[in-house]
Amino acid sequence: MKLNPLLLSLFLFTVTPSSHAINVGDVTSIMGPDASTLAKEIINTTDTARYVSVSVERISSPMAGGTCYPDGEQIGIIINASQPDITRKCQRELSFFLQRTSGQPGTLLPHILDR
Repeated sequence: MKLNPLLLSLFLFTVTPSSHAINVGDVTSIMGPDASTLAKEIINTTDTARYVSVSVERISSPMAGGTCYPDGEQIGIIINASQPDITRKCQRELSFFLQRTSGQPGTLLPHILDR
């Protein structure tokens, strides 16, 4: 019996395995020197709760020649949720409030990852 290639390909595309990750949109966001808040919409389509990890780097410029500043100066991060967990089948907006030291130059790059 010979299968029609079109029917076979349609079947294979509809039976692909589902992903077990959350959707955070762009993993890296850019915050200019005057910004102090960032809101990200995170969507969890899985059947289990997921945790997200947030880290921030300070760079001299978002352009190609930008360099990372050393980790000597800490950047405070406050998240509007008590824990950055996303319950199953849920959509949530997390707001991040970043505290910079006075006169701290540079652009901030928050990274949001599924853990």
